[in-house]
Amino acid sequence: MHKEPEGSYTVSVPALPGYVTYGDTVEHAILMAREAMPKPFEKVFSKKHLKSSY
Repeated sequence: MHKEPEGSYTVSVPALPGYVTYGDTVEHAILMAREAMPKPFEKVFSKKHLKSSY
């Protein structure tokens, strides 16, 4: 997770190239990431796997 200069948060998953989403808050970004996660990976990637750089 990365905080953007305008205040939103971008989420990417290095193990899934092209997987990028965002949210207005940390909570919203996590929600958007979970909703966009391909179904087979939902259980593999949990909250503990999200790395933050904000």
